[in-house]
Amino acid sequence: MEAKEATPVDADNVPNDEPEIQRLNQQHWLLTVLKGGKLHLAPLPPDRPLKILDVGCGSGIWAIQMAEVYPTATIMGMDVAPIQPKK
Repeated sequence: MEAKEATPVDADNVPNDEPEIQRLNQQHWLLTVLKGGKLHLAPLPPDRPLKILDVGCGSGIWAIQMAEVYPTATIMGMDVAPIQPKK
């Protein structure tokens, strides 16, 4: 039996390598399609400053896209794996 190369994992033994990042991004796109192209279903007020917290943000793709849609919002993403872009 041939040995497989080890997959990088974080402190909670969750993979955080490139295939896992791609899987998380594919999951994001699938869920967005299933929601009719919407990033969220919450009734967010367009005339008030928003503070958005994404707990378990994975690759950060949802938080990044929310920042594009709501440029005046304060958005923070957090995850146990440090794989998100800095800005």
